[in-house]
Amino acid sequence: MSSDSPPNTVPVRSLASVYGWYFVILGILVPYWAPYLQSQGFSSSEIGILLAILMATKVIAPLVWGLLADYFFCSLRLVRIGTLCSVVAFAGVFGVDAFWPMAFVMACFSFFWNAVLPLFEVITLRFLVGQTQFYSRIRLWGSIGFIVAVLGVGGLLDLISLDWVPWLCWLAFWGLWLASLALPMSAKKTSGTAVIPPHKMYFRMMPVVGFFAVAALVQLAHGPYYTFFSIHLQNHGYSHTAIGSLWALGVLAEVILFLFMHQLLPKLGVRNCLMLGLLGAALRWFMIGWWADSLVLITLAQLLHALSFGACHAASIEFVHRQFPEGLAGRGQALYSGISFGLGAGLGALAAGYGWESLGAAMTFSMASLVCVLGLWLTYVALPQVR
Repeated sequence: MSSDSPPNTVPVRSLASVYGWYFVILGILVPYWAPYLQSQGFSSSEIGILLAILMATKVIAPLVWGLLADYFFCSLRLVRIGTLCSVVAFAGVFGVDAFWPMAFVMACFSFFWNAVLPLFEVITLRFLVGQTQFYSRIRLWGSIGFIVAVLGVGGLLDLISLDWVPWLCWLAFWGLWLASLALPMSAKKTSGTAVIPPHKMYFRMMPVVGFFAVAALVQLAHGPYYTFFSIHLQNHGYSHTAIGSLWALGVLAEVILFLFMHQLLPKLGVRNCLMLGLLGAALRWFMIGWWADSLVLITLAQLLHALSFGACHAASIEFVHRQFPEGLAGRGQALYSGISFGLGAGLGALAAGYGWESLGAAMTFSMASLVCVLGLWLTYVALPQVR
């Protein structure tokens, strides 16, 4: 077995397929859902609220499903149930066109869909027990799925109406469910009961509390990007193909980083990776906010996605895996997903919606940069012992 490849016992193709389909969905929703909602007559503040709902279910759903997975040790079964329920729930999108019905449908399908990824992260890490540095080599297939989606759908939308966006997304949900059926049973528990430090709960430990606060700030700062980046580029004259290409470029940079993360992370450590990612994010949001007319600077800003998301996410997954042993793994990943991609991203989308109308694009992205500076300081202060 090559030291640069995952062990032969790891079902790489099956795991990669699930990551791929999950992020195909994300690659449709993130760049094109806001323009679709705008085409249906929703205002900027309503779009911000709807996307905040999409994020907010990540606070509750992963915790509920993670608790069930840890208690019954049934992560794979819950992944299959969650993907099937998301297929059924998303179908409700086709029958609604008003704000509150759309909010209800988005809350329903995202409750099931948002529970899937944290559970699947646990399954992947169980297969990689003792060699978790190879996580990024498998996770990169999700990034590739995202690239295929943003490029493919972006090109299609220059030829067809935005009304096709929900249909394309629904097909991807079917693909995710079918991919989950091909997964083998995950590895058995490495230990029975989790050992918790005497007189301490994990959420009371300073590094853990500090980490979750930083994780929330990272995704809070991504709020304007995930909510309005496509609309921002549209307002500056970019075509759907160009927008999709820029989204894809950012994720391609992330893929390249993931290819080397199994070597970089042990050398840099969690703390330094987080700080590097936050520094890149602060610069990135400022560039997007003020220089959207410059294709060169927007291109450079998108390359910084490797740091603002890739470095931060890989370091975060490693931190959670270290801090939450078997028996708490599901809840650990659920906390990370809920606090960062749920609470942080939800508040970011909500704030972006109101900021976009009152402050404008440039100032909204500038505020996101300041949030990253705050996260950089908190990482330095709260995670001094983490390597």
